[in-house]
Amino acid sequence: MMKSIKALAVLALLSVGSSALAYSWGFTNLTNKVLVIKLTLQGTDADFYNIVQPGRRTAFEWGWGNARAGFCLSSIIIGQYNPLASVNFPGTARGELPRDPRNVKFLDDGRITQAIDARGPWFYSLKRQPLREPKVIFLKDQAWGKLDEVVNEAAEKLATGVATTAEEASKLAGQDLGDLLKNVGGIVTSIIDLARTGKCMSRHFDIIEKNGALTLYSKL
Repeated sequence: MMKSIKALAVLALLSVGSSALAYSWGFTNLTNKVLVIKLTLQGTDADFYNIVQPGRRTAFEWGWGNARAGFCLSSIIIGQYNPLASVNFPGTARGELPRDPRNVKFLDDGRITQAIDARGPWFYSLKRQPLREPKVIFLKDQAWGKLDEVVNEAAEKLATGVATTAEEASKLAGQDLGDLLKNVGGIVTSIIDLARTGKCMSRHFDIIEKNGALTLYSKL
């Protein structure tokens, strides 16, 4: 009986440890481009991809019980999705992404996730997309709260077609994006530094195109 109690105690500790090692990396796309995001975890040889359209959000999540949950962030690279560089998406004649049949303004995230998980020819063609490591800018609480608030409202307008550009969407949200970014300041770093210093924690990023380059903004 004592052995059973000890075994249960060890199992409980392992369960708590596993849930503590469950991370989520979220992204809001405030650009006019459909983006490919590739994330790599330390200690794994697998590449993980998500695709997110303008004004939409996506996340990489490995929750409790998932074999990947205990691995820390290693790298993030991002680029514009190019259907011409992809083989046929499953069930389509070209590399075009499927639309949600309930609302054709949006991509069919379910089918895209299935195609990613299937690891077929289309998935491997994502490796040929020109993805690059973005710059990361950390903002203090007040500055981050203001930026994220504007980004969330602007993203909604961009996703639903009320606005056609990120700049127009931000103005409809009550703030010129250029002026806002000019005044927020922040600590500039890289994905490599992020992986070294904050690799084992959940984090959300706002993706903004600045001076022709994709930049990640997050809370300090």
